[in-house]
Amino acid sequence: MESTTALMPKLFTAFEQGTRSGEGLGLGLAICKAVLEMHQGRIKAANKSGGQGAVFTVELKTVPALSVIAPVQRKPAAVSSRKLNILIVEDHDNTATVMSKLLKRNGHEVVTASTVRQALEVLRTTPLDLLVSDLGLPDGNGFQVMRELAKISDAKGIAISGYGMEEDLERSSRAGFSAHLTKPIDVQKLQETIQQVTAAA
Repeated sequence: MESTTALMPKLFTAFEQGTRSGEGLGLGLAICKAVLEMHQGRIKAANKSGGQGAVFTVELKTVPALSVIAPVQRKPAAVSSRKLNILIVEDHDNTATVMSKLLKRNGHEVVTASTVRQALEVLRTTPLDLLVSDLGLPDGNGFQVMRELAKISDAKGIAISGYGMEEDLERSSRAGFSAHLTKPIDVQKLQETIQQVTAAA
C-alpha cells in the first residue's frame, strides 16, 4: 500500500487504487470529481489527524432558494368563471390532494381516482366537465380514461405527465386531451390551462 502522502496527488485519477486488495476499479472518486466539476464544484481530500482515515470536502455553488408560493411578480391566475365537475386521476396521494383542494377552493366540484378502474367507475356515474389525468397509472394509463370519456361526453381533458417532449404532447392530443402539463405541476399554470380549455365549452 502506498503512503498516504504519495497517494494524495493522484487520489482522483481514474483506475488509481490505494490498496493491494484489488477490490473495485478505482473509478469512484474520479467520477465524483468529474460530476462535481460539471456543476462548477470541486472536491478535495486531506489526511485526518492521527492517521485515522481522510477527510473529503465538497464545494458547490448555491442558487437562490425557490419559493413554494408563486412569485409575486406573476399575475393572479385566471379562474374559471363557472363551476365545473372535475375528475382528477392521480395515483400520488399528495398531488391529488393538493390539486383537489385548490380546485374546490375555486368553487369546483371535484372527484378523485387513483386507478383506471376507479376512474371508469366515476365516468359511468358522474357527469363531468373536465378530466385532469396522470398518464402513468398502476393499472393502465390516462389515455384509456380519456378515450372512454370521449365516447360518452364532450368534456375536455388535461394530461399530466413527467414527460413533455413533442411526441408526448402529440400522443396526448391523439388520445383526445386538450392540453398536456408536465410534472411537477405549477398551480398557476394548471388554473390557467383549465380556464383555456373550458372557455369555449
